[in-house]
Amino acid sequence: TLSTLSLVYSSSPLPRIKPLSSLLPSPTHLGGWQVYVDRKLLRGDNLDSACIIGRDGTTWASSTGFDLLEGEGSAIVALFDEPDSALAQGVTVQGQLYPCTLAKHSYMHCKVSDSGVALMRTSGAIIIGHYDEMGHEEEAIRTVEKLGQNLLDAGY
Repeated sequence: TLSTLSLVYSSSPLPRIKPLSSLLPSPTHLGGWQVYVDRKLLRGDNLDSACIIGRDGTTWASSTGFDLLEGEGSAIVALFDEPDSALAQGVTVQGQLYPCTLAKHSYMHCKVSDSGVALMRTSGAIIIGHYDEMGHEEEAIRTVEKLGQNLLDAGY
């Protein structure tokens, strides 16, 4: 009967759909973040090195030789909470001080001579990309912000 048929359909469980964020590597699976550095940030000539850090300042993945010095990750995290401080004092990455030309709560652009760093904060991570005199500032910034936006769109 129709009432029996309705009962069968209403009592069967709906399939569960995983959120997009479940498809992203988690900080506990740090090797998964290396794919983003290698395939998304370093593909092409826009960046010469990059890393992804957690909102606690710990490094999750980095290109070879691009290691933040002790305390730099935490300092970067703090600067995103106070972007005016970043404008006033700059951002230090690998011991090099980069004066900021633009600092907001979600992204920063910092430059010394012909090299610089582009940083973007998502809800779970901070992406840092470095470009040198061979790179192009606008493309480097676009590369970092594109990955950041993809992570934000996926809920991370």
